[in-house]
Amino acid sequence: MDESASIGPVKGTEVPRYAGSRAFAPLPRVDAVLRCEIAILGVPFDGGASFPRGARFGPSSIHQASRRLRPAVHPEPAASPSLVIEAVDAGDVPCSSFDIDEALQQIADAARVAIEREQKFLADAGFGSSVIRAGDFDRLGAAEVVGRARERVGDAPVYLSVDSNVREPACAPGTGTPERGGFTSRELLALLRGMPGEQLVAADVIDVNSAHGHARTTSLAGVSVADETTSRMAGGALSAPGAQA
Repeated sequence: MDESASIGPVKGTEVPRYAGSRAFAPLPRVDAVLRCEIAILGVPFDGGASFPRGARFGPSSIHQASRRLRPAVHPEPAASPSLVIEAVDAGDVPCSSFDIDEALQQIADAARVAIEREQKFLADAGFGSSVIRAGDFDRLGAAEVVGRARERVGDAPVYLSVDSNVREPACAPGTGTPERGGFTSRELLALLRGMPGEQLVAADVIDVNSAHGHARTTSLAGVSVADETTSRMAGGALSAPGAQA
């Protein structure tokens, strides 16, 4: 195997999306590559849910919904992330559904293994905090919000966490704590596309509770966040000194 070559996702022209691998996108499995820059790890855990449980099925629903992705080319930056980085599916953590402390330790152990193997990590933040409310978005706009966020983090490494309930329930109804007046899908994508990809080192997408949604809406929303995040990471890798397309 050529260690410098990327395997990349399975091509939809070779294997139809309703068949083949059940991996995210579908990307190669972590044990099928010699190296990778991004690992996507499912965490089927909802032991700390504040209202209806069901997010433990989030990783499997996101995997299913990710079949619609065409990861070879991302339309917004007009780039081919799979040519820049090797992203892999690292499977799901076998979380205990009986003991929260044990489940948290299992998650931490799995994340540690993934981080030791991969350079960047995406799971299904030091500096204090600065709050910008969803209602402020109407007044400030995406560009101003992104600018404030980038000013806040400076040149530090960035961990991005996206809770599904940040979206307007019409866009992501399947979540433990739906909140009216949240971001639309377009607004959230605008924020994600403004994040400094070269500084993103890890991210998570949480509280995808597809059982309480309709027509896989929340799962598709979670997939879009994961896709945008990995694309931003790939864009960061492309813009890094010495990188080659």
